[in-house]
Amino acid sequence: MRRADHQSGFTLIEMLIAMALLSLLALGMVFAMRTMGQTQDRIDQRFARADELQSVTAFVQTVLERLSSRRAGLQEPGKALLLFSGTQQSIEWLGIMPARHGMGGRYFFRLAVEPAASAQALVLRYQPWQGEVSLPDWSAARSRILVSDVVGMDIGYGGKEMAPQQWVPVWAQTESLPVRIRLGVTTRDGAWPLWIVGTRALSPGGGRSSMYSHGPGS
Repeated sequence: MRRADHQSGFTLIEMLIAMALLSLLALGMVFAMRTMGQTQDRIDQRFARADELQSVTAFVQTVLERLSSRRAGLQEPGKALLLFSGTQQSIEWLGIMPARHGMGGRYFFRLAVEPAASAQALVLRYQPWQGEVSLPDWSAARSRILVSDVVGMDIGYGGKEMAPQQWVPVWAQTESLPVRIRLGVTTRDGAWPLWIVGTRALSPGGGRSSMYSHGPGS
């Protein structure tokens, strides 16, 4: 009588263990790939925020660094004698629109946080100056959203006779312009680095009368 052939192979328990191990390995690979994808997304978002910060600060500095010293008309007691208004939440001024933006010349500007779609945004409003002697009605001005999802903004002003680190939340000097302006913007993703814009006071005819310069983050 011949012995029955012994056939080797996986038992049911061994197969179940192997399948469980393969499932865990596949799950680990999926988790690792997902983590890598999320990391790449965060890196892309950081680069995008850095690009946004650089472009916004450069543009704001360009239009804010030159303030016209043209005087307002029909001054009332306690009212600003110049075409400039600065509070902790907004800035209004007469300045120069760079020609490279397709317009150029003297413009009224307003920088403030405004409602936009489902969130708030940092908005620049602008309107050509046509000889007006007072700040305009901003509801009719053109606008440009500079930063979306803004949750707060803090502005400070420094004068010629003030220490470099001294700031006031409201510019109350009616006969002079600030020589530097500090801006702090906070979005849903966090606070932007503070940046300081040094201003150039332009004579009513357009010539420079003074200059104070600082870069972003100073």
